[in-house]
Amino acid sequence: MLRGLDYILLIDRLHAYQGSVCALCGLTVRRGQWSGMGRELGTIDHVVPRSLKGHEGFGNIVLAHRGCNNDKADRLPTGCELIWLLAVNARARVEPRVW
Repeated sequence: MLRGLDYILLIDRLHAYQGSVCALCGLTVRRGQWSGMGRELGTIDHVVPRSLKGHEGFGNIVLAHRGCNNDKADRLPTGCELIWLLAVNARARVEPRVW
């Protein structure tokens, strides 16, 4: 699990790849919102949750609001979330992994 500066740098990278759009609701995640406890703050969402054997790599993470990420919790992604993941991975030139 990433912490500190590595986490902040990854959040910034996801902002760039996703155009600062939450992968779960489609609304803007403002830059610099990577600390604190607000629902609108940017977090890293594991599309296939780690609790369900989702990997930590770039092919399984997207930018999401903290509230959206908490609401999704440990469920498997919906069809729309999988499509978004493929779009983000294509932009980042990351090969999708088979789950």
